[in-house]
Amino acid sequence: MKSSYTVLNSEGSLAMVQVELEAVPLKCAPIVSSYNDKIRPLLDAVDKLRSLKSLSSVAEAITAFMQIIGLAKESLRKILLRGEFEDYADDDRMHCTARLVEMLNQYSDELHICAEADAKSNFLMEEIKILEESKGISLPNFLPHNAFLIILQGKVNEISSIPIAFVEKVWSYIEEVVISVLMRYTENYRQLRLSAGRAGHNLMAKMKERSIKWMLELVEMEKLTDYTCDGDYVSEWNKLMASQNQFIHGVLTDEKKPSIITIEGIGEVEVGVLGKFPHVLAQAYDLKMRMIAYWKVVLRRLVDYMALHLQRSVFNLVNKEMEAEIVNELMGPYGGGIERMLEESPAVAVKREKLNKSIKKLRDSKEVVAKIMDSIITYAKTLPDIVKKINDRLNFCIMELNKMPKSLSSVAEAMTAFMQIIGLAKESLRKILLRGEFEEYAEDNRMQCTARLVEMLNQYSDELHRCPEKQLLDGGNQDLGGEQRYFTSELSSAQCFPHCRENIPIAFVERVWIYIEEAVISVLMRNSENYYQLQLSARRAGHNLMAKMKERSIKWVLEHVEMEKLTDYTCDADYVSEWNKLMASQNQFIHGVLTDENKPSIIATEGIGEVEVGVLRKYPHVLAQAYDLKMRMTAYWKVVLRRFVDFMALHLQLSVNNLVNKEMEAEIVNELMGPYGGGIERMLEVSPAVAVKREKLNKSIKKLRDSKEVVAKIMDSIITYGGVKPETKQLVSRLPLRGFGIRGRRMMREKEPEATSWSWGFDGDGRRSIAAIIAIANSDGIDNP
Repeated sequence: MKSSYTVLNSEGSLAMVQVELEAVPLKCAPIVSSYNDKIRPLLDAVDKLRSLKSLSSVAEAITAFMQIIGLAKESLRKILLRGEFEDYADDDRMHCTARLVEMLNQYSDELHICAEADAKSNFLMEEIKILEESKGISLPNFLPHNAFLIILQGKVNEISSIPIAFVEKVWSYIEEVVISVLMRYTENYRQLRLSAGRAGHNLMAKMKERSIKWMLELVEMEKLTDYTCDGDYVSEWNKLMASQNQFIHGVLTDEKKPSIITIEGIGEVEVGVLGKFPHVLAQAYDLKMRMIAYWKVVLRRLVDYMALHLQRSVFNLVNKEMEAEIVNELMGPYGGGIERMLEESPAVAVKREKLNKSIKKLRDSKEVVAKIMDSIITYAKTLPDIVKKINDRLNFCIMELNKMPKSLSSVAEAMTAFMQIIGLAKESLRKILLRGEFEEYAEDNRMQCTARLVEMLNQYSDELHRCPEKQLLDGGNQDLGGEQRYFTSELSSAQCFPHCRENIPIAFVERVWIYIEEAVISVLMRNSENYYQLQLSARRAGHNLMAKMKERSIKWVLEHVEMEKLTDYTCDADYVSEWNKLMASQNQFIHGVLTDENKPSIIATEGIGEVEVGVLRKYPHVLAQAYDLKMRMTAYWKVVLRRFVDFMALHLQLSVNNLVNKEMEAEIVNELMGPYGGGIERMLEVSPAVAVKREKLNKSIKKLRDSKEVVAKIMDSIITYGGVKPETKQLVSRLPLRGFGIRGRRMMREKEPEATSWSWGFDGDGRRSIAAIIAIANSDGIDNP
């Protein structure tokens, strides 16, 4: 009854009665009408209240909450993940796996029927226009790579709205399903119902935003890189190129001058205006056929990866994020919460406060101790080879004297020099990492980066294909016993996913980023070699950025692996054709195993080879199903490996592009301007006037040479801060304090306070001289201004 619904959704019983009494007309019918209108709603409300389970304690409330969330999650697992819809047998909208597949097929159809998929419209005109605009001062008849990328980017831009629209559509549908399930299981608990509704809407908005961001990144990857390891691309291109000569003849030299020509694989195309462009017709035809062949690969990837991402997102939604979101909403400021759970005893509050104070003190102490330990370790390492240190400093000073950087006298000059250095480094990295131009490093094969990256990518593909666990999927000398076990245990292909595969992509990512880090650091050091302070900041920035990029790529790989493990889906038609080809031998195989009188122990199967079948005769009841499962996995595994290689290449190219063009410059600037970089002004301090620096270098060289002999003999005494032999005292006494300059005396006070208290019988200058020697050995050997 409408009145009962109103009663149950008000704040309290008294208010409910009042609302219902006010809703009754003043002019009532006789006593029966008055009873029905006023008393009946109250009785209905009481009956409804009796049907609710009484919760008399916080424990019962928590138990009820956990049961409700558990039932909702199990229901969503059934309809969204496993395809079981017995709970909603009469509601087609809640048969979610079927609806999602329909939406995915519709998405695939929209991609394939859009204007960009029409190869006949304005045949070759766009290619001719792009080729005309891509002309340069170079040899003729070379197909420019950037022309292909321009066309590819245009096509991807035209279809980019379709994936976004699909993401919004599919998440709107999932939101409807999730809210419906939550409302069903929380109908008896109004406060939980409100919190669950808000949590559902908030979570769907987050998931939709995350998927849109993910799809935009995928579209950017497709726009940036033209790469695939799919062998169908080359075969499709060769098939289309077989008609090139016939087509060019029909356009240029055929006396009949046909206006329409039929091309195998495309159909009839209009060629009336193409005769005006004989000089680029062959290139335009080649470019068109490459794009037609590659576009099929792009569309397959957009559909495949969308399906994988969708399945993984729904899996995380149901199993991880939904429960946390509802709890946060319920326990938040607007959810009301389970109040008793928020109460905290005074003892716990005091203990929490003490622990927080202790944690703060320990964190502060940790930083202090870390700095002290760093100083101790650094100083201790210099003691065993202090003579070598002085030699190194001496050689360094001599080299610095002979190699003086350009003097910078203002911040403007320093900023200009900095911008030039970063610009040169970025251009050098673009050449070796993106464009494949390696004239700067013609003699260094390690710095010919595009070739090395392709080699590493090919090695990665080979490792995936020859992984030992591949024998479980590719046949070889293995029998079908594995599939027997898979089938009888009702395991999905995701559970059969080889664990070694997860290690191979991660190892590849780490190997690639170590190599890229080596190349980036090498380029940065080469371009900033005259500016020591900038070199330090650039090196720190390079290492920090490489660590971030590596972590980001590993996270991306793990997400890809999880998607592959959760979903067995592809729109690649080769999967079905390969499976049909393998299944053609099924009857012959089953006959050889079960009914052949010769009882062969080895049977040859087309597409796999010879397999041992002796043990299979024990399983006649599932042999046909095991064979079917084996062939499906064999066909599908080829698709999975192609996806692993393709998307790794796309992700790597996008990451390197962002590294060079966006992130490296910002990271170096942040490091240089940060607390440890010293700012752009430090470039001025490192490079004073040449004459002054040369004079100070000469002084440092003299001091280091005088100190070399003394330090070698007193090394043991320095380590233990103990006594010095008499002959050592004579050598030390010859070293004047004034020769070490103001910085030497200051370093003595700051870095060697204990040295001033050595009681060796020397005068004050002698003791301070020893301390200054140690300080010089641990410094750069230059008395900087």
